[in-house]
Amino acid sequence: MDRFAKLDSAMQRGLDNGLARVFGGQLVPAEIEEALKQEADDNRVHTYEGYVETANRYVVHVSPQDSTNLSEQHPKLAEGFTDLMQRHIRNQGWMAAGPVSITIVADEALKTGQLKVESSTHIPEVKPEPTPRSVGKQHVNLLLQDGSSRTYAVREGSNIIGRSSDADLRLPDTGVSREHAEITWNGEDAVLTDLQSTNGTTVNDMSVDNWMLADGDVITLGHSRIEVRFTKG
Repeated sequence: MDRFAKLDSAMQRGLDNGLARVFGGQLVPAEIEEALKQEADDNRVHTYEGYVETANRYVVHVSPQDSTNLSEQHPKLAEGFTDLMQRHIRNQGWMAAGPVSITIVADEALKTGQLKVESSTHIPEVKPEPTPRSVGKQHVNLLLQDGSSRTYAVREGSNIIGRSSDADLRLPDTGVSREHAEITWNGEDAVLTDLQSTNGTTVNDMSVDNWMLADGDVITLGHSRIEVRFTKG
């Protein structure tokens, strides 16, 4: 809206208030609606991004008598105007600077039938989401119980245990197959799978084909016993 159009709308509102002062007419919701739409129109701006933005906070000042009448006759008037203005701004192809809010207040300086609308732009503060407490990455280690204190750090993905020189954890045990078992680790779960070994695989003295490992489990392959340890850090 150009300067002359804005001046004309301001003069019209002044004339309406002057007539209200003379005739003492009671304020009706339609007049507030018109004033709110005019205020939104008067305060629209073109942004660098190419869209039209207008105010999102509106305070409607009315006389004490009109405030009483409106609250008695239309107890949810402010909420209704909030929805109306949201639709109006959207239908005009504009954008509000933030969530639209309408407040109606009693103003001792105004006479019955008069109103004044003030608007402002309020961009709500975006509170950063709380940073989750740092959790140490989990690791799985295998401790060979042969008196050597030999350990093997399980890698993410496949870990082959066997007698073969190509095995990830090599066990020089004649009772262990060349590729005896596999531990698959995804950072959360470690799953032990027997690879159709000759002598089988046990966990905590129970024969298993597949087993979800837990801290403290003891795997037996041939004559070798391996303790599973989960740690964080």
